[in-house]
Amino acid sequence: MFAGARPVKADDGQRPFAPPEAYKEKSNGKGNGAARNPEHNEPLVKPIVFRTLADIVAEKRETRWLIADVLEREVLAILAGPRSTFKSFIGLDWMMHIALAGESVVILSGEGAGLDRRADAWMRTFAPSIDLASLPIVALERAVNLNVQATLEVLGDACEALPARPVAVMIDTVSKFTPGMKENDNAEVSAFLAAVSEAIRDRLRCTPLGIAHTGHAEQGRPRGAYVFMANTDAEYIVDRPDLQAMTVTVTRERFKDTAALPPLAYCARVVDLGRLDARGQSVTSLVLDS
Repeated sequence: MFAGARPVKADDGQRPFAPPEAYKEKSNGKGNGAARNPEHNEPLVKPIVFRTLADIVAEKRETRWLIADVLEREVLAILAGPRSTFKSFIGLDWMMHIALAGESVVILSGEGAGLDRRADAWMRTFAPSIDLASLPIVALERAVNLNVQATLEVLGDACEALPARPVAVMIDTVSKFTPGMKENDNAEVSAFLAAVSEAIRDRLRCTPLGIAHTGHAEQGRPRGAYVFMANTDAEYIVDRPDLQAMTVTVTRERFKDTAALPPLAYCARVVDLGRLDARGQSVTSLVLDS
């Protein structure tokens, strides 16, 4: 089990930007506030607020982790790998560890109906004495179009309506939640990543984790446009060198605020869920041992 997950207050003194009130319109009669829409009297753009470098350095910031040495706070992250590399299981494992540490998590699952079995197997293995209902983790088991601004806004509203704002939102998989997006088009993908950053990372101050496929020819990078690598804060590539074996590795070469680390290693194994299906067969799922 990962150690080092630390609950953080809504503002723990390490906020990377000026406080919200600094962005409210200011006016001294000389038009120094934000430009305004004359029809609706609404700001068109936020005013630009500079801070002295001395104030920034004085904050003495540190890397802030959701899972120590694995996943940082408030980053746009992508976890990518070929098919059958257990990447969805890895993402779920990370989300469950965060929730077990007492922080709110959202899972957007477009990968079928197996989420219940995966979560059941994880709890039986890593937290058998804990009631799953006590964990602050919720899920959506259908794909919605996150490439539409209105959908992102509705998602943000739903997250803010939870008892606690989520510190992580897993999108499994990015392709399922972006129907119609040309994944090889840098402009389209860049716009999508910018919208997710604003609507989820910045608005909620949380970590969006996208699960993605790697390319057929280039399995060391996410499939599609180059900006999937360039415009994200953190990137993880999953590798399963032997499809007959159950072992995978996950790179930790690119974080936002810390140096590269050696790869993680996981080994998948089958867990019996203690019940039979309609055909009388044992119901099972996988968990990942690290």
